[in-house]
Amino acid sequence: MGDRMNVLARRTVQLIVGTMVMLCTGAIYAWSVFVPALQEAFGWNASQTSLVFTFTILFLNIGSFLGGNLVRRLGVRTVIAAGAVMLLIGIAGSSFTSSHAFLVVTFGVLT
Repeated sequence: MGDRMNVLARRTVQLIVGTMVMLCTGAIYAWSVFVPALQEAFGWNASQTSLVFTFTILFLNIGSFLGGNLVRRLGVRTVIAAGAVMLLIGIAGSSFTSSHAFLVVTFGVLT
């Protein structure tokens, strides 16, 4: 009975963590909510703000490919933790932006 409970608990944790990872991945699509405020605050045009999102999608794909390969060597927990740290640094760094290039690096590359 105890072994069966351990399997159930492990699967429940995996379900919760997997759901959180998918929510974080989907959060990048909230970018469109911030575009009007960025354009107004910094005077950026649509092509400048679109470039940030282009980098975000590009590095999402690169990160997915690299992360999938790193899982074999480092393990799932390490890769998810590294991704979470990069997401945190990217979003926190984005909140301090005053330049387009800095936003491209923090939000576009790190998140």
